Amino acid sequence: MTEVVSDNLSPVWIKSLDVDYMFEEQQTFLVEIYDVDDPNRLMVLHEHDFIGSYQFTLGKVVSSKGQEITGNLTGPKLKANSQSKVTIHGSEKKPDYGAVMATF
Repeated sequence: MTEVVSDNLSPVWIKSLDVDYMFEEQQTFLVEIYDVDDPNRLMVLHEHDFIGSYQFTLGKVVSSKGQEITGNLTGPKLKANSQSKVTIHGSEKKPDYGAVMATF
C-alpha cells in the first residue's frame, strides 16, 4: 500500500517503492486503485470501491523511454473504452560512491 489521495479524480502519488531490478528475472507488479470510503479502515479493501488495476513488468519500465509507461486500468466496472489510466515512473538509484569502506 502506498498512500491515500483525498477527493481527486486525477490523483498523483508521491511515495515511491524501492525494488531491486534483476535483469534475468521477470518481475511482475500489480497496481490496484480503490475509492476509499473510510480512511480509518484502509486495509479492509472489500469495504471500498475497486476502480481498476494495471499489471506490468519492471523490465518494461526500465527499458521504456524515460523509464515511464502508461497503461489502461482494467476492472469490472470500467468500460472497454475507459480513459482511466495509470502512469508508472522508474528511476535508477545508484550506489553511494562517496561512501568509504575500510577493512582492518
